[in-house]
Amino acid sequence: MKKQIIVLIPLIGLLTTVWANEKTTLDIDNAIQRIPAIERSYIYSNMKNTIINSEKELISFLDDRKTDYLSKVLKNEKIDFTKSNLMIYLHTETAGSLKVFPIKSRIDADNNVTINIDIKSDFDMTSNDMAYYGFIYKIDKSIKQVTFDNFLDGVVMNPPSTITEIGLYSEFK
Repeated sequence: MKKQIIVLIPLIGLLTTVWANEKTTLDIDNAIQRIPAIERSYIYSNMKNTIINSEKELISFLDDRKTDYLSKVLKNEKIDFTKSNLMIYLHTETAGSLKVFPIKSRIDADNNVTINIDIKSDFDMTSNDMAYYGFIYKIDKSIKQVTFDNFLDGVVMNPPSTITEIGLYSEFK
């Protein structure tokens, strides 16, 4: 009987170690949620890519911007900052005839998220005006990195506050 107990104790320790080292990949639909908001608007022209980690930061952000629209959208969302961060990804196009929109999100085993951004030309319309886009996301706090990638350049956001521009044109921005 003693031999059986001695054999089981190391086996339980091994199973506990394997279980503790197993990675849990989040469900993409629960880990990242796009907040419905106007995507193309002049209100984004004086903003930067932003990570908001707390209610206090949200209030400060909204007070600095003085936009009733964003205040209404973000306050109605009722974000629980103990579980989520808020990210605002901005994109500017020099031609209003280009349409910008997120097309696909994916999450890897390390809980890093990539959001692909598509840019399409509207050949029926030509315009020389600037187009300012903003996409607002609620991100689970366990997400380590979010990359917004439009296949030419992009933005990498690492909560709580690091934002890095990447790609071909990042040195000119």
